[in-house]
Amino acid sequence: LYNYIDLERLDHLAEETVPLVPDRFHIVSAGRLQNQKGYIYLLQAAADLVNRRGRKELQAHILGQGPLENDLMTFIKENGLDGHVILEGYQPNACAWFRQCDLFCMPSLYEGMPNALLEAMACRVPVISTDCPSGPREILKDGEYGKLIPVADAKSLADAIEQGMEEADSWQERTAHVRQYVEEEFSPERRIGELEIMLKGILG
Repeated sequence: LYNYIDLERLDHLAEETVPLVPDRFHIVSAGRLQNQKGYIYLLQAAADLVNRRGRKELQAHILGQGPLENDLMTFIKENGLDGHVILEGYQPNACAWFRQCDLFCMPSLYEGMPNALLEAMACRVPVISTDCPSGPREILKDGEYGKLIPVADAKSLADAIEQGMEEADSWQERTAHVRQYVEEEFSPERRIGELEIMLKGILG
């Protein structure tokens, strides 16, 4: 059974503002700083975009804490990404970041039911996700509702981000359709109703 999204609560949280530098293309990613989340590939993609492709307007925000914080910070400094990749630490209201950024990225090596991906979709932000086991392809309906890329492939991630930057308006236009999909498929009424049917079947 899928988790459900409390859209009323999410919309309320998304109204909060966060301090973002103007005239930048803001990317957000959220999750514990550990190997599973694949953040090293996001940093490698950022280094490619900023240092090789000249995308100086890029600014990525990683929300979360974890054991890889020092390693990620070292990579940021060694690759001249200060000001382009910011480790924002624990943020109690990720939805406000999702709503105000231009793109959500999930570079995970594997996932279960990635709530952050669903919440970003509900916040009307375009999404990029690795095609990792086991949830993203199913949630994104084979790429209909977001961009799927190979796992552990920094170049493909950089290419997808650059496409999102170049086609920002058209990607943003599709988010209303994505929001409607989340409302229909992941509402409390829909998902709790399925749970009730399952439990009644077991009792029967």
